[in-house]
Amino acid sequence: MKVNEKGVLPGSEMFIHHPGSFAESHIISLYFSGKFICNNEYLVERKDHDFLLLIRQTEGNLFLDYQGQEYALGPNEILLIDCRLPHSYWCRDYCAFEFIHFRGGPSRPYYERILSLFGPVISSYPDAPVIDSLKRVLKMMAKEELNEDLAAIEMQRILSHLITRHSVVHSEPADAMKETLNFLNANFTKDLSLQAIAEKANMSPYHFARKFKSHLGISPHHYLIYKRLSLAKELLISTTLNINEVAEQTGFHTPSHFIATFRKQTGMTPLKFRSIRF
Repeated sequence: MKVNEKGVLPGSEMFIHHPGSFAESHIISLYFSGKFICNNEYLVERKDHDFLLLIRQTEGNLFLDYQGQEYALGPNEILLIDCRLPHSYWCRDYCAFEFIHFRGGPSRPYYERILSLFGPVISSYPDAPVIDSLKRVLKMMAKEELNEDLAAIEMQRILSHLITRHSVVHSEPADAMKETLNFLNANFTKDLSLQAIAEKANMSPYHFARKFKSHLGISPHHYLIYKRLSLAKELLISTTLNINEVAEQTGFHTPSHFIATFRKQTGMTPLKFRSIRF
């Protein structure tokens, strides 16, 4: 359909879909999408819009105000925001972009993960898998032949690929981070503070924590918990050590701390986990 909106130029298109009850309740669902060509009169200001918004900039610059910061989106960059939060975006001269409003299924956990890794703007992103999936979705929407299951798969591919890109970009950490990981892997059962770990990398705790999360996608604290619980699971399955002994050998301060952490991360007690037959 044509778009009658201030600042949106001829040649722009918008597609609307109303998901079925199953799609709306259980999978990533699409609601609005399109391709906009805009001039300097284009401005969107809103809040409490219950959708996630993905934009791929194709020409010019789109400017965003989101969570107290201003961003400039250039060609082949991806924007991903939660439209429930106050935000605005605008064009200062000429720009063109593709967009999808979506929600449901695992979309918000994906959004939170991507936001923690990149922020709302993912820079310089011409990757074919994302573009191909986006074009397939827009094509289905344009023809009003949207297979909701296939569309959900394409959206999950887009979101998954954005996260996978982080793993590829950071698959070879700097030497200082490699040495720190080797240190953590050898000493994770010991009582390690963030200060002590950061000193090994010759960084301040704040800078180290940010750099560590940038490389691995999780905080140093959660990495230690992951390592300790992985060892605890092995000991619970392969030995007859009691809970106190497992807690001691995996670096937890007390058995109660071990049990509480294990339950929080796995949804069951260590004894319940031990009783499972694999």
